[in-house]
Amino acid sequence: MHKLALLFLFSASAFAESVGEIEFRHWFAQSDHKLNLDGFGPDIHLKSDLGIDKDKIPGVRLEYRSTGGSSHFVDFFTIKQSGDKVVNRTIDFKGQTYTVGTRVQSDLKTKNLRYGYAYRFGSDKFRIGPGVVVSAVFLDGTLAAPALSRTSKGDIQLPMPLVGLSFFSTPHERVSFSGNFGGIKLGQYGSGTDGEIQGRVYPHKNVSFGVGYRSLRYAPEVDNKSAVLRFKGAFFSAGVRF
Repeated sequence: MHKLALLFLFSASAFAESVGEIEFRHWFAQSDHKLNLDGFGPDIHLKSDLGIDKDKIPGVRLEYRSTGGSSHFVDFFTIKQSGDKVVNRTIDFKGQTYTVGTRVQSDLKTKNLRYGYAYRFGSDKFRIGPGVVVSAVFLDGTLAAPALSRTSKGDIQLPMPLVGLSFFSTPHERVSFSGNFGGIKLGQYGSGTDGEIQGRVYPHKNVSFGVGYRSLRYAPEVDNKSAVLRFKGAFFSAGVRF
């Protein structure tokens, strides 16, 4: 009976120290993308060619940190960016040609779904260890020339595994710092890097507000399609711990 009671107390204590957290983010990101969905001709620079630059990106993140040092997270963001510009060089996109002086309206939809696992070593105050992230990127682009009644669409999708380091620090029960950094090169399938660092404060033990910085670069290549997707900038967060 005493052994059963001790086992119950140990299990309850371990469960109490494990933490789950759901967090809502607002990312003030600058972007600089390139696309080539035809397999020939020059890349399209979305910033200089089409006027697509930056936007505010909403996102959500769910994380579970166990007492043993392991951590799992899933996060997702989606964004629709648009541009409206008279092009200053000829652009080829999905079989359509937009010559110099043509007004081109553009839309780019980007979705990013990530799952990450890390095992961190250390004390309750600071843990660091290896991490793996599988990131799926979905791009859908549309270009239209209203004066020519011309529209073209293209897309690219590719899962991108990343390997790197992860850390988590709690110097105070109401303050935490965390970071995840990873990258990979997949030869003919492209490359990617993704890193972020974040600080949180807990005005209540189960409520957090945070600020951080994330830099993302994915360069998938598949089926003669290629893209370079870049986002970087600060983000703010609000979360609930359970």
